Amino acid sequence: MVSILSYATLILCTVALSESCSCAKTTHMGILCRDDFAIRAKVTQVTDLGSLKIYTLDIKNIFKEGAQFYKVTPTKATIQGPVRSGTAWTRTDGCGMDLQLGNVYLLTGKIEKNEDADLHITRCGWN
Repeated sequence: MVSILSYATLILCTVALSESCSCAKTTHMGILCRDDFAIRAKVTQVTDLGSLKIYTLDIKNIFKEGAQFYKVTPTKATIQGPVRSGTAWTRTDGCGMDLQLGNVYLLTGKIEKNEDADLHITRCGWN
């Protein structure tokens, strides 16, 4: 009985782990409607903080900007003139993103509703 219970627990844990990083099925338009911002940006710096990485970006295009996008400071994606730079935060555990230095990405995500209006991206965005 104990071995059956242990086996069942192992199967349930495996299913839970495999489903923990899945994203809801949606279209690209659904992602754009759901997320606060959509930008095209080049990664110019990566700071690894363990389970969190900070990506400094050179923002090339802004396709969508949420109500708090204007609050973003110069070190966190402030929109200032034709050359823009900023920072996006992301988790780097099994569900996170791993953007590469020098690459250009189309990124969507949420704007943290705090005084800095930090940008957050996840693997469920259009990244």
